[in-house]
Amino acid sequence: MQPPPQDSLPPAPDASSANDATVTAYVVFQCAECRRIVGDSLGLSSADEELRHITLRGACGIVRGPCTRTSEEGNDRGSTFHELFCEGCSTLLGKVYLTTPPRLDGARNLFTLSTDALESFELGTYDHVCEVPQPAMAAPIPSSECGESKTSIEAMQMELVKVQNMMLVFHDRISGLERALKTGTVGARTGGGTRRGAWGVDGTENTAAGGPTFKRRK
Repeated sequence: MQPPPQDSLPPAPDASSANDATVTAYVVFQCAECRRIVGDSLGLSSADEELRHITLRGACGIVRGPCTRTSEEGNDRGSTFHELFCEGCSTLLGKVYLTTPPRLDGARNLFTLSTDALESFELGTYDHVCEVPQPAMAAPIPSSECGESKTSIEAMQMELVKVQNMMLVFHDRISGLERALKTGTVGARTGGGTRRGAWGVDGTENTAAGGPTFKRRK
């Protein structure tokens, strides 16, 4: 069976203009024949157990029949409506009321679906649940060990400061030597390249050294 030619569906009215049904869980509504999703509880406006239908402010996957029909029996007798079909399998799902008796005024221009033509699935319900092991909590560190660790860290910091100071001193000395080599003043600072004692380099007595005078033994 093919659904009648699709007619334009009425726009969903503002949520504040409808009498909201109390929703205690999130439910997805499906066509009972082909399991096509046609709505959910977030769009639920009302539910009537006596009439066995729910009224939604919004729906999906449905087709509205082009013909206007009039109910001749039941609690909605005298009302006019368009039929609603499943877009997937053409199953009759419900009605869009155009005129209604007073007790059904809240369903007018909304999507009224028969609960006998629907299946529902409540989100968060599972047949099987995987148990994921929780990571073990680390044992607390005793306060005495915390104190020892703090002392060790402070000692290491002091040693690092000493090493840094020594490196700075060596750096200054090396920088001074490099500058002296570039300017040629190393010999002047060390007294020349040849150190003279009381005796001259050539073996003669050096009286200019300022020391005592000795005679060479023969």
